[in-house]
Amino acid sequence: MKRLAKGLTTLVFCLLVVMPAYAELDRQVIYLFGDDRALVLVGNKCQGTVFYVDNKQKFATKVTSGFKVSLFPFIHPSKKYIAIPYRDLSGLMVSKDYGRTFEDASFTPGGGAEEFKGNHPLVKDVVSFTVVGDQGFFLTKQNYIYLSSKPFGDRWGLNYVALNAIDHLTYKHQENFQNFPTSVPEVKDYKGWTHMQCDPTR
Repeated sequence: MKRLAKGLTTLVFCLLVVMPAYAELDRQVIYLFGDDRALVLVGNKCQGTVFYVDNKQKFATKVTSGFKVSLFPFIHPSKKYIAIPYRDLSGLMVSKDYGRTFEDASFTPGGGAEEFKGNHPLVKDVVSFTVVGDQGFFLTKQNYIYLSSKPFGDRWGLNYVALNAIDHLTYKHQENFQNFPTSVPEVKDYKGWTHMQCDPTR
């Protein structure tokens, strides 16, 4: 516990050093990837502007504003590909360069599970979101998997689709949308948090 507290203090210090303009605003570490990387929320009542902070590399990147903390399990050992879903699953912000820049990602139109309307899973159905091997995997209560493409090609990681809907996509023959795993890969020895955390009274 002392090690974790020390890590949080150092990460917040890094945020203040890199972006002193935010020094007077309320901030919380809402997710810890491990000892050196975290998501820091600047705002109140668990919403505001979220930053990705890399203490080891000494930088902090603004991810997005108007962010609300997600409540479903979130397991993220990947370092190069960072995926941060919006709470309502209307999309994600992703980085493919270790958190130095972020861009929009989305669920592909027509790429939802066949039994449900819409392109993305319902928040109430999400069992977990896991980012491992530079791919993102949403698992639902119905045992559907929504996942991003394999990590290569110009648009890798920017389109999420249900496994059982891939055959309906125009780009199903692209190499990075083939030979997907049929289950969420196992994560071993992960030292980060498994949920985002936030104090709603702040």
